[in-house]
Amino acid sequence: MLRHVETTYFWCFTYFDIFILEICRLPLKKALFVSATMSRVQDLAPQHIANVVWVRLGAMAKMSASSAERCEASLGGDAQMANTVAALSTQLLKQLGRCNPQDHANFMWAAVILSAADRTQFSLYRPEAGLNFMHLADQVTQSAVSACFRSSRRLVSAVVWAVSKGTFHELIPQPTKPSRGSSTPPEPGWQRNIEAMGVRLRALWVPGLLAKGIALAAEFRTQELTGVLWAAAGNDPEALSEPRGALSKAAIAKALLFRADELASVAASVARLSQDTKVLKQLFFQSQPGCEAFKESSLSVFINPFVPSVTMGSDGKGKGKGWGMPYNFMTMMKVMMAKGKGKGKQYRVPADKKVWIGGWPAESTSVETNKKLKEHMCQAGECIWAEVGWKGEGHAVFKTPEECQNAIAMLNGSMFEGHTLQVDVWTKKDPTPAA
Repeated sequence: MLRHVETTYFWCFTYFDIFILEICRLPLKKALFVSATMSRVQDLAPQHIANVVWVRLGAMAKMSASSAERCEASLGGDAQMANTVAALSTQLLKQLGRCNPQDHANFMWAAVILSAADRTQFSLYRPEAGLNFMHLADQVTQSAVSACFRSSRRLVSAVVWAVSKGTFHELIPQPTKPSRGSSTPPEPGWQRNIEAMGVRLRALWVPGLLAKGIALAAEFRTQELTGVLWAAAGNDPEALSEPRGALSKAAIAKALLFRADELASVAASVARLSQDTKVLKQLFFQSQPGCEAFKESSLSVFINPFVPSVTMGSDGKGKGKGWGMPYNFMTMMKVMMAKGKGKGKQYRVPADKKVWIGGWPAESTSVETNKKLKEHMCQAGECIWAEVGWKGEGHAVFKTPEECQNAIAMLNGSMFEGHTLQVDVWTKKDPTPAA
């Protein structure tokens, strides 16, 4: 059986098992299939291993929430599941060399789930698991930092978000405090073990990844910027003095493009970074007239209900589509069990405020090119966003429809970086060869 098909069947079998257990209360005899898949886990591609992690841990979490006995009967008990978790984590480490940036985001989410499952379910069977999973997270993070410098802004955002949600630092064993009146010093062994594996706290991981995020701050889309800001705000503000200005400026520049739920999260994050939230707060109240009564209150009064605890997107179809922020902020477990996973919706700019751009050579775009393109488009008015993709076409967003019409009249046929740009009304067009 093809490996990606096998992973998809594994997903379907696991969820069909949940249906049988919940509705018919009859055990489904799928042990042979599950065993066959696990025995070949070393042959799976990185993205498929991450999917298997989602399936096994997601099914276990959903079933155990309703019936521990049925969960144990289906999954083979905690001891067997602990061995499965250990095998999957081992494969994640072995596959790091084959990971592209997308796989790193998937792996980091898998590491989050594995560590959470091990901490809550299997500590009695594998007491050393805490250090093992911190080691797993540490290795994935180091590899992700390197991969981020070769990746797109979307994947940088996904990896930063995934790392920021890791709870591995909570697994660190704390030194035993001597009882009152005792001269016995705390046991130092735990510290030696942690240092030997190079484990770092979350507050030290995220700034390293954010270094790439800061460079791309002005280029992030609204969903991506929301995730990076939330990750930055979740760490020690004193350790993040560098990204404060860049991230908050990018947020204010894109303020008109945020959805209301994104804007609430962004405003709360910017406030936590000790930056000025006046513009964001004003726009929030304009988009949410019902919140006018709280206008003089602190940000936390009206923003907290909108801020997500954890948001993740998943695919589950054997295809690595990455992780992002779904349209409605759901908790980790809700997203794991939701339908239509991985399809986060972004704020849609009205068509009359966008123009289509063509005439750029395929596969020759870059961050610097898009920065210069935005400056070029500003000749026609206040350009909020401009971008050309790898297919040689893109779009620009203006503040008013009149500026869009002006851009079409002024800049269609203009020269940019040695190429003739085509600027037209925003409709889906066929790729046009570069002039």
